[in-house]
Amino acid sequence: MISDPGPNIFPTTRKVLNASPDAVLVADANFEILSVNERAPSALRKAEDRLIGSRVTHLISRRDRDRFTTIASRALEHPDEGSAIIPGEVLILRGDESTFPAEIGINPIRHDDRILLIVSFRDVSRHRRIENDLRTSQLLLAEAQRVAQLGSWRWDVAEDRIIWSNELYRLFGVEKTGEPITLDQFIALIHPDDRDRIRGIIDDAATNQTSFEMEHRIVRPDGITRLIYGQGAVGLTDEGELVSMIGTAQDVTEHKANEAQAFQLALEQAARHEAERTKERFQFLAEVSEVLSSSLEYETTLGKLMRLIIPRQADWCSINTMEPNGQINRLAVAHRDPAKQRILELIRERGFLPHGDMSHPLTRALRDARPELHPVIDEAELRRMARSDEHFELIRQVNPTSAMLVPLLARGRAFGVITFGISDSGRRFTEDDLNLATEVAHRAAVSIDNAHLYQKAQEAARAREEFVSLVSHELKTPLTVIKGYIQVMERYLEKPEWERERIRTSRERLSTQVDRLELLVSDILDVSRIQRGRLDLNLEPDIDLAKLARHVTERFDDAVERTVDHELRVVSEERVAGNWDPLRLDQVFSNLLSNALKYSPLGGRIDVLIWKDEETAFIDVQDEGVGISPEEQLTLFQPFQRGAAASRGISGTGLGLYITRQIIEQHGGTIAVSSTPGELTTFHLTLPLNPKLPEDPPQSGA
Repeated sequence: MISDPGPNIFPTTRKVLNASPDAVLVADANFEILSVNERAPSALRKAEDRLIGSRVTHLISRRDRDRFTTIASRALEHPDEGSAIIPGEVLILRGDESTFPAEIGINPIRHDDRILLIVSFRDVSRHRRIENDLRTSQLLLAEAQRVAQLGSWRWDVAEDRIIWSNELYRLFGVEKTGEPITLDQFIALIHPDDRDRIRGIIDDAATNQTSFEMEHRIVRPDGITRLIYGQGAVGLTDEGELVSMIGTAQDVTEHKANEAQAFQLALEQAARHEAERTKERFQFLAEVSEVLSSSLEYETTLGKLMRLIIPRQADWCSINTMEPNGQINRLAVAHRDPAKQRILELIRERGFLPHGDMSHPLTRALRDARPELHPVIDEAELRRMARSDEHFELIRQVNPTSAMLVPLLARGRAFGVITFGISDSGRRFTEDDLNLATEVAHRAAVSIDNAHLYQKAQEAARAREEFVSLVSHELKTPLTVIKGYIQVMERYLEKPEWERERIRTSRERLSTQVDRLELLVSDILDVSRIQRGRLDLNLEPDIDLAKLARHVTERFDDAVERTVDHELRVVSEERVAGNWDPLRLDQVFSNLLSNALKYSPLGGRIDVLIWKDEETAFIDVQDEGVGISPEEQLTLFQPFQRGAAASRGISGTGLGLYITRQIIEQHGGTIAVSSTPGELTTFHLTLPLNPKLPEDPPQSGA
């Protein structure tokens, strides 16, 4: 079995694959699975260690296996032709013997001297259900319109274009040409005695921006006169300008002629009601999508979203997200009643949120990533949710009687919940309401996630700009010093007698600045290598960690950062030796000791503690300096991050700890930090005594 090479061979690719909502596998030319993303085990219902080493073809039904093998083999033979998609749906076999339809994408990539395949499985079963439900709804609506002799229309006022449903053409006895008609053409189809009245009704509705009803006769081309009942409503922009009218038209000739058709009328009314509900649902979702796509400032956008939801879908609403530390953060809250709005805000201000309470509906929806419907909420349930008597009293004042909690899902995880609530209107939420709320939450989740990604991209761009500025400064400083000492040495050399001691001092200071430049350039090159793939390691046997650490500490005896109040110690009760890259570990110790000296300007003891067990070496580097805040620790090992260093006047590029982490992880080890500001900071490192680096692929040739 080939072990998962992901963390060593494809660090960047692995991160990208983990961001995919699909199950993604990396396979070799024999279709053997080398690596999987985080989504694959759950989607395929098969543990990662069972997936690794198995063949992709074992996941594909016999019906589709040959089709997959043919296209995948072609991708391997012609990798430069790019990605390929298996046409049609492919039936995928899960580990629990269940199946699901999927779209499969194949992307060949070159790695060293071999071709690998990135295979993605996108579960389309939910999409198919939605398509089938929508198609069924459309067929039912069309059939209902046919049975009820009811048609629908939409008039684009600015363009004077009226679009009819198929049923209207049949009712009016007009042949469908495929082109919209104008208002004048519609009026011409009405009985001459009714035309002026109908035009007046339409003009009044446009002027007053109101809905309308009308009943009129039409004369069909075959000479038959029919009685039509119509309804209409106006569509307005946010500024209140008329842009469209929509409505329905129904042939009520037989109904007027015979009251015995009451049952038929009821059916027609039901069809009309269903058509209106469908129209309102799609119109509402369209408005939601438009609002959410209007800005990447998600807090402002969420406020607009709530104004859409309230009061059309709920009396009150809240949007909550979960922070990395597990805390619930209430992003936004709103109520149709301003007095109860203030109570909801007071609940947020008092911190009455279900932190860590796994029995609370909000926390359950986050944990299970599944919506919850509570049609009726009684006082006992309110008591269970309350965190204190004060909280209970505040909840009672809001008086929630029905609620829905819908998780916000993005990239395979639930990061928040939208709560829809009823308190004043007296109605109860139903499954239909929950389905609509789920669609709203899906759109909101994508919008919030995109906004977060945008903010992170902006922060990364700012960090890179700061880094360029910082590196420019760091380069200019030693160059300026070097130029100055060169000029000084030129003056010394022009004197009749050489002042050897001054020349020697200048040479040493020049050498120090050159070393500083060399270190900076080396760090920049290392970062470039890391971002292109990975650092190269040259492992050597029997490297003594304590001896290496002592050698590095001796170099810091005359360091600029070191003062007489600093004490550097290497503590190791036994010889700790292993197979490592000594130059890279020298770089690790240098970075950590340099930071320890810089961040303890008042001196103090700096200890390097080294010990081991049967398989692992352990290193702790401790200092008694200013410490690192919890906020800084979250980004400490990221590139270009200097935290509060700049404000303290501490020099550096923000690359040392990033490079250090990469070196340790390339050895198969780990690095972490613990710190109490103002007291003690410790960097904890582990190194396997015999790290296993990935083997180079076999070279082809004679």
